[in-house]
Amino acid sequence: MLDLLNEHDHRARHASLAEDLLEKTDLRVHVPGVHRKRGARVQITAMIDSLLYQSKLVTIDRLEELVLLSPASIARFIRDTGKELESGIALLQEQAIQIRNSLFTAVESRHESPLGPLTSVPENLRTIIRKFIEVEAVRSTNVLRDRELQRGTICPASHHIRAKQARFRNLSGRHSEINAVTIAG
Repeated sequence: MLDLLNEHDHRARHASLAEDLLEKTDLRVHVPGVHRKRGARVQITAMIDSLLYQSKLVTIDRLEELVLLSPASIARFIRDTGKELESGIALLQEQAIQIRNSLFTAVESRHESPLGPLTSVPENLRTIIRKFIEVEAVRSTNVLRDRELQRGTICPASHHIRAKQARFRNLSGRHSEINAVTIAG
């Protein structure tokens, strides 16, 4: 999945072991325009069975603040956005199975290309997955920021920008005072 997300530019990296164990975060992905210092949190699962899938989701705290990348979530994204894979499969479960099979086949087969399994994943599926990550990173970050605002752990964006500007002015003023003392001294 890292190769797929980093196909055009380096955006994704493995999450730390602590993030993986404590926050159920497999990857951190930086998406342009999404201001998250460490990147959006991504949990990857290949589960298709709806009961197992739901039981896994229940164990994740603040689920809405992370991107859940699974064959089912990709299939739902395809349905909701009106995008279509080449096969045109309409049923969500069947499409999720097809997506999982495409990804597993790519990993399990031999590859002549130095790009490895990436070349075996259909281009349109790679594009859809990257678009899904972008859309979900924005959504999950908005949920995170809303929670932070409600708890008062961050201030609204305009106040945040003004606070940064004020700190910069203070630092600039101190810097010019230091320069004046240094020049005069």
